[in-house]
Amino acid sequence: QQQDVSFAQPRTRKDLLEYCYLVAGTVGLMILPLLSQSITPAVRQTAIDLGGGRQLTNILRDLGADYQTGRIYLPADELERRGIPASDLGQPQPSPALRSYWLELADETLARYDSIKRHLDHFDPEARLPITLALLYYSHITLLGIKQADHVLQQRMVVSNTKKLWLLVQARATVWRFNHRLEDQ
Repeated sequence: QQQDVSFAQPRTRKDLLEYCYLVAGTVGLMILPLLSQSITPAVRQTAIDLGGGRQLTNILRDLGADYQTGRIYLPADELERRGIPASDLGQPQPSPALRSYWLELADETLARYDSIKRHLDHFDPEARLPITLALLYYSHITLLGIKQADHVLQQRMVVSNTKKLWLLVQARATVWRFNHRLEDQ
């Protein structure tokens, strides 16, 4: 990915979303034929949203570590507008402004995941479980960051093995309910 080789901080939110599309949305498109036999524009967009949302979670999860390696993925214009100096990303705890912005992005990411969950019918029945599990897994990482917002710069959010098993049970139940609702329609 050329943008990773010659990295430059995104200037705008549009640039950030374009980066997410290029590094992860395209992966969603690449695997789409494995997930759905009926590829419509809406299905394509759902696959792009799935990949892009996961990349946003990764960016939010790794803000502090990325800063230490010279990478800032948050858009420069939004940091400037909110009065957040880049050096805030290197602190042990986020400033109130950075914390607020992080939480706003986390909420947007969770809303993206919720939208994808509502559109599971875009995917073949066999693909719904792995997609739902990925959504729950990445949602949980994001929720851990929300719950521990004062630690997002110094502590990488990880899902324990026990929680992964519980998320698998939840994913199976979610897909079962979704499939039965479709049958009842």
